[in-house]
Amino acid sequence: MAIYRRRDSRYWWISIYRGKGVPRLYVSSGTTDEDDARAIENALRRAHRGDLPRDRVIARIDAIFGREAEPVARLLLAQAWDTYAEQRAGAIGVRTLRSYRQTFARFVDWAAVEWPTVAYMHQVSRQAAFAYAKHLADTCATGKTANNHLGVLQAVFGELQYRAGLAENVWSLVRRRPTDDSKSGRAFTAAERAAIFAACGAGIVPGDWLGASLVAMYTGLRLGDIRRLEWSWIHADRLALRPSKTTRHKIDVLLPLHPRVVEHLDRKSRDDAKYVFPTLRYRGRIARHSGDFGKILEAASVDAKGAHLTFHCWRHTFRTLLAQARVSKDLAQKLGGWTTDISERYNHDWTGLRAAIDALP
Repeated sequence: MAIYRRRDSRYWWISIYRGKGVPRLYVSSGTTDEDDARAIENALRRAHRGDLPRDRVIARIDAIFGREAEPVARLLLAQAWDTYAEQRAGAIGVRTLRSYRQTFARFVDWAAVEWPTVAYMHQVSRQAAFAYAKHLADTCATGKTANNHLGVLQAVFGELQYRAGLAENVWSLVRRRPTDDSKSGRAFTAAERAAIFAACGAGIVPGDWLGASLVAMYTGLRLGDIRRLEWSWIHADRLALRPSKTTRHKIDVLLPLHPRVVEHLDRKSRDDAKYVFPTLRYRGRIARHSGDFGKILEAASVDAKGAHLTFHCWRHTFRTLLAQARVSKDLAQKLGGWTTDISERYNHDWTGLRAAIDALP
């Protein structure tokens, strides 16, 4: 950048270099004072380097001309979610909005500990965003999960950018993680399954993790579906439910239960008349459950971090057991919901599915 005088103007002008091959931009400083013009040019130069946020550039230029800056809107982090939800009501599904709320709450909880001086949205700096991205990289099982969290924060801050007086959306500056690790994970080996069941029975963390693991291993259900299982959905040796992945398609599922699962459920206390696993249903967000299962894997001496092993690996285990029992690919896909045609996913012959489950060890 540089300032210069033009014969056809009484003001100082600023020449702005915008990169190789891009024509320069020429703008008037709006002042005849050389020192003021240099101050404006310096403010723009610093903003271009990223050293000066947009709101401070405007405030600096206003100060040069002696104008009183317009008041900038401020929004508390504690109020941000309610404001966002109000603005997006009806535009986002209830379940999606709930998931967004949990993701945003996770960031607010982290900021309260790591950045306690951050009370307003505009105080969330680039450094804070980068630090939280690193935290997600260290704590999320996959790059896809970490990127989903960052995407939600970018959406919330973007929606409230004007309302909160943000100079920029800091989350748009954070580089996303590679997502190829999302395909990681594998089936648990027989030795690992035995060690995990032993750790579950030892009560390493609160909750019926043994029952949840048995259900997952013999049905392929995801943790989110298992934690919301109701007793009314269980009929002798079968389970009827609508998995979260098929909710929008309004497709119900009828799954046969393995004898080991039936035996465990028959011995289970029914203190909670509604939920099968109340300790999982009521004990915090699902991210907390993922962390609890990580502690179980650690107690079982299973290298979870190196192999990206999570509770979801019970789903891989289910498919592996089906293959080992020589269950046909078609039946396996229908049992686990791996078919591509959603309308045919659970259109199956009950006798064949019952036999497939009974064939598992």
